[in-house]
Amino acid sequence: MRGTYRLAYGLIFLATVARGEDLPTCPPTKARGCYVEQCRTVNRTILNAVITETKCVTEVEQKKGYTVKFKEVPTEVPFSRMVPVCRVDPQTGRTITEMQPQTAMQKATTTYIVVLPPESPLTTTKKVEQKRMSLQVTVGHTPAEVVEKVPVRCRCK
Repeated sequence: MRGTYRLAYGLIFLATVARGEDLPTCPPTKARGCYVEQCRTVNRTILNAVITETKCVTEVEQKKGYTVKFKEVPTEVPFSRMVPVCRVDPQTGRTITEMQPQTAMQKATTTYIVVLPPESPLTTTKKVEQKRMSLQVTVGHTPAEVVEKVPVRCRCK
């Protein structure tokens, strides 16, 4: 919408600049001398910009996706670990420490992921409201009377 207004103002500015005679003149800084008012006809440019906003309702199809469900269940799982065990060597008679595997139970969490297909129907329709902006610019010309001050020579007292 902001871009539409920029376009309208740009067109108005360009049409005004294209006709140099329609631009207002700067007033003199000091009024000196004598002036005579003179009337002349000027062709004025008239711009008429109309911005219309229309609302349109359209139906858009939306696909239903798969549903993913997660379920966490605490369980106990067997695991092995190495445990030091002391034993006597039969040949030498000395005590030896060896590492032997030992099975134990450990608590763990099992996560189940279930993917469900979409329910029937596969697609649904959704109404979406959209706004559309249109700009219509008409250019017209009309004669206008302009009063100007024309400097003339005068006698100063």
